[in-house]
Amino acid sequence: MTEQHQQLSPEEAIEQIQHIRNTMAQASKRFFMSAWQWIEWGILIIIGGLITLYLVHQDKSEHITFIWIAIFILGGALETIIWYRGAQDRGINPLQPFSMKICGVLFALMMVGIFYTLIFVELSLPLYIPGLWMLVSGLCIFMMVILGDRRDLVLMGSVQVISGILASSVLLDYSIQVGTVSFGFGSIVMGFYQLYNEKKQRSVS
Repeated sequence: MTEQHQQLSPEEAIEQIQHIRNTMAQASKRFFMSAWQWIEWGILIIIGGLITLYLVHQDKSEHITFIWIAIFILGGALETIIWYRGAQDRGINPLQPFSMKICGVLFALMMVGIFYTLIFVELSLPLYIPGLWMLVSGLCIFMMVILGDRRDLVLMGSVQVISGILASSVLLDYSIQVGTVSFGFGSIVMGFYQLYNEKKQRSVS
């Protein structure tokens, strides 16, 4: 029995590539940083920033590290719940290779942030930490743009990278305020922007 091998025409190949790209983009929108994840992190960052400024004003800086550890644990737990339930509601396997691949890249970038955070704490340079995490979050967002075709996140990623650079240099003395405004309020705006787009897409369909 002879096997017939059919070769795709250039037009069909381009069409299949476009289909794969669209599928990846849709999967990325479902898996990474939904509207409610942005809003959740924005609220937590604003709360953490305000508490940090209060503790600094009250000369109780020794409690700041504990506050942010608690915020990241709470934020990570809430994000995981939102992410997992969102995937289940859509009938999607949250542990598919595509999502795990992007998660691996993001985890590697997060580990770099944790490593340098420990260094800044050891060197008693806490004002560099907000700028560091804005840079890390900006790079994570750009990874989602590249790997997940999330072009809607380009502006947010750019804001984080620019804010991180400013908070680590000319605005170092105001790094906490910059982080609170940039990532806190920026995330809330991003979340409501995504909710608006989702509502508009549902009304069109």
